[in-house]
Amino acid sequence: SRTAAAAPYEEGRKPNPRRLLYLLNNADRDEVCRLHRQWRDRFSPTHLSCAWTVLGRSLASEPAAARTRWIEQRREALDALGAATLASFGASYGHRELANTLAGLAKVYGGGHGAPSHRQEARRLLSAAAPVAARLAGSMSPQEVASLVWAFSRLLFRAAALFDAAAERSLELLAAGGKGVEGV
Repeated sequence: SRTAAAAPYEEGRKPNPRRLLYLLNNADRDEVCRLHRQWRDRFSPTHLSCAWTVLGRSLASEPAAARTRWIEQRREALDALGAATLASFGASYGHRELANTLAGLAKVYGGGHGAPSHRQEARRLLSAAAPVAARLAGSMSPQEVASLVWAFSRLLFRAAALFDAAAERSLELLAAGGKGVEGV
């Protein structure tokens, strides 16, 4: 089914970054894959974060068999999205973008869904994201810290430096009572 929001990119007009974000936020999961296929060169970390968030939100309510089937049927599209995400970790990922990207990724691949190759893809992404997450964790909001820890835990990925940084940040936030701490 075609959505009204999808029409501009199907007509061949390049969406500006804000419009692309709008299209992603209003897309279904198949539309997210089509948007990335057509406009991958225009996807910033914010767009990648939004794509994983939409996919994760959409797939979270699916029964395990349906989720696995969808993942397998979109292997090429998800691999391309994963490759773009992997390449972007060196870019200027913000706190929220990183936390949302990883939470979406965990919703898509968490709980043993998908083929072993997709779980391997998730692990590759987490391996690349772990040092970035550990570096950023010290200035994250409570929600961002919780999302990071949840994502790595959901995917059964050990990231000692990240968990140490998240624990340290959590203690700072608790001690400050949520007041006067940068990032809150």
